[in-house]
Amino acid sequence: NRNEARFYLDFGPELVSRGVPIARLLHLEQCSCEDLPSENEVRGSSYLFLFEDVGEEYYQTSPLAVSQAHTSLSALAKLHAASWQDTPLLKKASEQLHPRAGYWALPVRGDSELTQMLEFWPRYVEAFCGCDQEYFTSPSTVALAERLAACGRAVAAKLSVTAESPFACLVHGDYKAMNVFLPKDKAKGALLIDFQWTSIGYGMLDVAMHLYHSVLPQGEQVEALLRYYYDTLIQELVTRGHSNAQQEYSWEVALKHYRLSLIDYSRVVFGSFFKDASRFKFETRAENMNVGFH
Repeated sequence: NRNEARFYLDFGPELVSRGVPIARLLHLEQCSCEDLPSENEVRGSSYLFLFEDVGEEYYQTSPLAVSQAHTSLSALAKLHAASWQDTPLLKKASEQLHPRAGYWALPVRGDSELTQMLEFWPRYVEAFCGCDQEYFTSPSTVALAERLAACGRAVAAKLSVTAESPFACLVHGDYKAMNVFLPKDKAKGALLIDFQWTSIGYGMLDVAMHLYHSVLPQGEQVEALLRYYYDTLIQELVTRGHSNAQQEYSWEVALKHYRLSLIDYSRVVFGSFFKDASRFKFETRAENMNVGFH
C-alpha cells in the first residue's frame, strides 16, 4: 500500500521520536515506483514490510475488555497528541497521504452507499426482527437508514478538516483490535500497526470506529471509555506543551466530535456491511477476530 509506505518512510521516524508507540519497521522493499501519479498505474504493485518480532511480549485479541480498551485508547491518544494542530506536519500529511483519514471517508466510498443503505436496511430488519421484534418494528428503527442517508453528506462535511483546522491531528483510519498489539506486561504500552488509511482528521474518528468495531461497550461504559480517552489525550497534550488544552478542546466539543464520527462510520456499516447480512453469516463469522460488531 502506497499510503502505508509513505507513512513509515516520511512520518514514522518523527512520530516515534515524539513517543508514538509504532511497531518498528526493519525493512521496506518497494517492488514498484512509489511516486507513480495514477492510482491505476500503481495497482498490481507490491511492497514488502518487515517488522521487528514482538515475540511473546504482546498479543492480539477481539473483542477487547474495558481494561484492554484503556490500553488501546492510551496508544491512540499518544498518536493524536503528538500531531495535534501541528500545521507543517499535517500539511505534509494531506499532500503525501490520503486527503482524509479513514477507509470509510465519504470521498473514498462515494455517494452510492447513501442510496444502497435504503435497500439493505429493510432486508436487515426482516432478517433480525425475531431477535427483538419491539425494537425492529418501531417507526424510528424502520426509518433509521433513511435518516442516516439524509444527513450523511452534512455529517461528512462537518468532519472535514485542513492542516490549519483547530483540533486536527493524524488519524489512524482503521483502528480495529487487530491493528494494535497489547502488552502482556501492563506497565508497557500498546503498539500500533497498519497505517494504510492514515491521514488528517479529528481524533474521535478513530475512537468511534474502535469502540464500535472492537469493544462494543454497553450503557455507561461508553461515556466512561470516552472520558478515559479524553482525559488521557488532555494529559498528553499538556505534557507536550498545550497548557490550555482542556479549555480549548472542551469535553463538550470532544463529545460532539464523537457523535458526528459515530454517525459517519455508521454510513459504511449501513451502506456496505449490512448487504446480505443474516443470522447465519453472523454465526459463521463469530470467531473471526478481524470482523467487527456490525
